[in-house]
Amino acid sequence: MNFVISAAIGGQATNVSNASLRNLNLSMAKYLKSGFENIEFVGVDKLKINLYISGDISEYCNCSGIKNVRYIKNKKEISSELCIQRIYWDTLPELSIEEKFIKFMYSSLLDLSILIEKKLENNGYFFDKEKFNKIIAECVR
Repeated sequence: MNFVISAAIGGQATNVSNASLRNLNLSMAKYLKSGFENIEFVGVDKLKINLYISGDISEYCNCSGIKNVRYIKNKKEISSELCIQRIYWDTLPELSIEEKFIKFMYSSLLDLSILIEKKLENNGYFFDKEKFNKIIAECVR
């Protein structure tokens, strides 16, 4: 399965540099892409995630988490939007920016697996959520 993550960063967030966020996103995308490279799921050839990270210029969302999930049956593609609020970085002060990013991605991808399962079930496919979550755990943790 092809796994793609693209990010839009809305400027500077408190105590977080844009370069740091770009590097974290690129690393995460690389691990996930390689983790899903030779894995197949019936009904899905591609998982595309648009990650929106709010900052001081653009505020993309009111709350952090999953904004949208679509299944495009003829392309066998799941398309999703994840969003991180600017104030998210101020939470859990004991964690580093990297740990906060990993925590967000891990929990969001686990939540996404539930939504993917529902979308595929509605289209007559079985989705192996446990297999998906295991790969997520191996790639993100």
